[in-house]
Amino acid sequence: MAHYPRVLHVDTSFAPSGYRRTQLWDITIDYQAYAGFPRYLRKIENLLRLDLSLALWAKALSPKFDLVLAGSERVGIPLALLDLKKPLVSVVHHIASPRKKLLFYSTGAHAKWKRVGYLCDADRFVLNNELHVSLPKLFRFLAAPIEQFRPGDPVRQGPILSVGVSKRDYETLIFALRKLPDCRTEIFASTRYPVLYRENMLKPPAWVSIEPPVGLDELGARYEQALFVVIPLVVTTQYNAGATTALESAAAGKAIIATKTKGMADYVVDGVTGILVPPHDVDAMACAIRKLKDDPDLAIEMGRNGRKFVEENFDPRDMVRATQKVILEACAEAC
Repeated sequence: MAHYPRVLHVDTSFAPSGYRRTQLWDITIDYQAYAGFPRYLRKIENLLRLDLSLALWAKALSPKFDLVLAGSERVGIPLALLDLKKPLVSVVHHIASPRKKLLFYSTGAHAKWKRVGYLCDADRFVLNNELHVSLPKLFRFLAAPIEQFRPGDPVRQGPILSVGVSKRDYETLIFALRKLPDCRTEIFASTRYPVLYRENMLKPPAWVSIEPPVGLDELGARYEQALFVVIPLVVTTQYNAGATTALESAAAGKAIIATKTKGMADYVVDGVTGILVPPHDVDAMACAIRKLKDDPDLAIEMGRNGRKFVEENFDPRDMVRATQKVILEACAEAC
């Protein structure tokens, strides 16, 4: 690689950039830009689902860089409309939202992205078949934390674990667990993200605990102690909901029970690395939990399969190499 471009990364997540920071980009700007920002203006941006001020900051910095990488369409859309003089690559997180699609159809913002990163095949389908982004412009921008989360000793006694906030259906999970008094469960409804609805969660039975937020190190320890992981989800056009927890769980060598959404099949192989259940189906959720609780050897085998699956399909090194190639191609086309 004779000359790797200087890349400005505009991050729109609350998660640490971690492994990829120094290999793919030079600096990251993120929501720290809103420190001291008027709250009413930020509320307007959140209603629009667009990070306008963050995009303006990125545009001001862009002359110092060869390429801008937008972490999501929240900033990728306004950057496309700001007439950047540098090539723009954007990752998408909620491309199937009717509001987002209307915005794309009316502005053509996605046509100004040199490349588009997606998180699951369902989003790739929408990009290609509905927004007519050609397949050569698309690349998967997702990796499993296989270095941060590793399998420990096989677990046959311990709690069931459920983690995450985005698009979670804890109501179905708690109703299912009410049928299973021997299934001790820990729910971490918030880890690295702000608590959204933890206080309003359905009152659980005595054998289910709603835990306070924890850091990544503590979360890793909880994965290690768990029998398996449950990811209950609502039906939504945010097809990649639950991806982070699924990849963390598999990296930690844990079997997964998850709601069968359009995106989840990318991360959980039904019957091999876990069990997928229909949305909002309390009986199916309870049946899957009972199956793995009563057969810890099956849960251990699925966990091992999950670790192998993410090593083969979501290796961060592969994602880094693929993204570097995309960045080099986008810069070369812009010359």
